[in-house]
Amino acid sequence: MRQYRIFLGSSIMEPVSYDRCAIGNFIRKVNDALRDAHADLYIRLFLCELEDPSITPGVLRKKQEDYDRFICEEADLFLNLYGAHVGAFTRWELQLARQNLSPEDILVMFRNTETVDDTVTDLQAELTRVQQNFGHYAHIDGVKLAVTEWLSRKEPQLPVRIDGSQIRIGEKTVLRAGQFVPVRPAVE
Repeated sequence: MRQYRIFLGSSIMEPVSYDRCAIGNFIRKVNDALRDAHADLYIRLFLCELEDPSITPGVLRKKQEDYDRFICEEADLFLNLYGAHVGAFTRWELQLARQNLSPEDILVMFRNTETVDDTVTDLQAELTRVQQNFGHYAHIDGVKLAVTEWLSRKEPQLPVRIDGSQIRIGEKTVLRAGQFVPVRPAVE
């Protein structure tokens, strides 16, 4: 069975923390639909989960080494979700992804929030300067669409249909009534 490995890096703060859960649920639906369509393909989601405040610095360092290794050696898609702030770890992970993956295998998405700090605007300016595409989303369904479009480009023979506000794989609907906003190039 073929496998695609997705690294999901993000803030662990709300509302992006909810988006992480929604992406996990979406990938489970996609895997169910792929199985039902006899696609012989599995999506493995690797979440960075540094949520436990009791993690000691030594354990934290080891976990980060594991994340770094996965990004550099195993990830097929690097998906990064940002909210109102860009943390040092997610910024570092993006840097590793840019050194080890092709630009089309990196999805950087900024959640629309009322306010953002300089870390967000600085990162957006840097991504524009190096011509790395990134997108904005008001609703998590925009990120789900971007992941589905990436998968469709990688596996054009898959029975994926994106029409209107619905995504289907085979006969199974994996997303309905979403608020799709496609990822737009940072530079035209």
